[in-house]
Amino acid sequence: EKDTAMKELKTRVYELNMENEYQLRLKDMNHHEKTKELTEKFIQEMETLKTKNQVLKTDKDKEEAKHEEERQELVEKQHQELQDLESANNQKLMAEYEKYQELQAKSQRMQEEYERQLTAKSDSHKQAL
Repeated sequence: EKDTAMKELKTRVYELNMENEYQLRLKDMNHHEKTKELTEKFIQEMETLKTKNQVLKTDKDKEEAKHEEERQELVEKQHQELQDLESANNQKLMAEYEKYQELQAKSQRMQEEYERQLTAKSDSHKQAL
């Protein structure tokens, strides 16, 4: 009877060990499956983030190029406006200089005319005396 009880206990221990190993393998498989799913999910998220990052970098580069182009256009526009203003001011200055020259010549002619008239009056006054 003891042998039978021992056999039954050994069988029961063996069955429990087998059940334990089965449960451990089942848990291990579940763990591996979850790890695999999480790894795939994280890899997919990483790829999505890499793509988003690349899109953002491309957008940033485009914006920088656009801003540089706009800045360059503004610099060129300001340069052109400055040249136009300088040209307009130079033309005004030349016009004023020409007016000055004309007035100078007119003044000279008037001075000469005045002196001629003065001399003529002086001569006619001398002749009258």
